[in-house]
Amino acid sequence: MTKRAKAKYGQCERFIRDHINYSSQECLIWPFTRNNNGYGQLRRGGKLVLAHRRMCELVNGPPPFPRAQAAHRCGQGHAGCMHPLHLKWATHAENTADRHEHGTDLRHGRHPCAKLTIDQVLAINADDRQTKVLAQEFGVGAYAIMAIRAGRRWGWLTGRHIKKPVNAKLDAAPVRERS
Repeated sequence: MTKRAKAKYGQCERFIRDHINYSSQECLIWPFTRNNNGYGQLRRGGKLVLAHRRMCELVNGPPPFPRAQAAHRCGQGHAGCMHPLHLKWATHAENTADRHEHGTDLRHGRHPCAKLTIDQVLAINADDRQTKVLAQEFGVGAYAIMAIRAGRRWGWLTGRHIKKPVNAKLDAAPVRERS
């Protein structure tokens, strides 16, 4: 990874404001500090914020709903893109769909920590042998096999995806009526 310049006070915000009308077709790459995922970051009001999100706010207005994500049309957010015309507000589902379309999601065994391939997961899902036998054969822990079978891991692939309740404790609590 190339070493990036350490920004002086106000330099990051100035860079963003200077590029609000950036019109080249090429991605505008953040020249300063980035996080571990490659996204530009800066300090604003004592908080660490993402550069592309700040640009999206300036160009597209404030987030239209509380958990809106600043999504990249170009699929190059992980490379530090913050081009004003490449950014839009999106839901988590829309942003995930965009990452899938761009091929930048970490599914399909692309995650750097993934130990299994799609074919191996499908084989595990179809195999009725004991958990510990499969774990040993595929070089993973028994929990990984159980999580695949239960849909907690790779559920999007196996069709066994389990959606947990948002607040399981509150859902399970009995409702007391007032007297």
